[in-house]
Amino acid sequence: MYSSGNVVVFVNFEDYEQEIDRLKKDGDVYICASYDTDIVGLNAITGQLDLWKDYAKRNPEVLIEIRTKSSPQNIEAIDNIIYAYTLSPDIICKKFETGAPPMLARVKSIENAISAGARVRLCFDPMIYVSDYEKIYGEFIDELKKTIDFSKVTDFSVGTFRISEDYLKRMRKVMPESEIAWFPYETVNGYAQYPEEIDRGMQNFMKNKLMETVGEEKIWTWN
Repeated sequence: MYSSGNVVVFVNFEDYEQEIDRLKKDGDVYICASYDTDIVGLNAITGQLDLWKDYAKRNPEVLIEIRTKSSPQNIEAIDNIIYAYTLSPDIICKKFETGAPPMLARVKSIENAISAGARVRLCFDPMIYVSDYEKIYGEFIDELKKTIDFSKVTDFSVGTFRISEDYLKRMRKVMPESEIAWFPYETVNGYAQYPEEIDRGMQNFMKNKLMETVGEEKIWTWN
């Protein structure tokens, strides 16, 4: 995302608070606090997750999403925080998520979070296109249901891989052999994404698979 080989962390948390306080005057506020980086994974270094948790406790009218691929085993349940876990089949994780916690560790974290009473969102986003994605993702959902009680999950997010055209250019420069970077995407409004037939097919497949267990009202798709 940034033209640096280092992890980028914004430390002006007071500015965040002031801006959210300003937005609150116009009504309900929904904040995606971990958009730029995985604040759960970096919390031991930055303490940012702790800052957001403290802010949530002081401002119950603000709903905060904490997105992560990490696997914390002790989750504090706070009514206005949603812990959103990014999940992918193990074969996808091993091939494209080098360095991230393995899926089994994330699943255990989700189980602990639900047991603690936390609000949990399962994010099947981004789905990565492979030729046998229906088999891979279908079996993945079936396995998840054996360990995670979907009825206790707050909601589900579904989406396919997409990226800013500018970011994709950087990826292709630094990752010349990447299958993801060099896929023949279509560009729509400045974003590279799968061709519509693939995109719609994958999202509809996942949505229908989830609807075998949960109601449509609990499933959100990105377009």
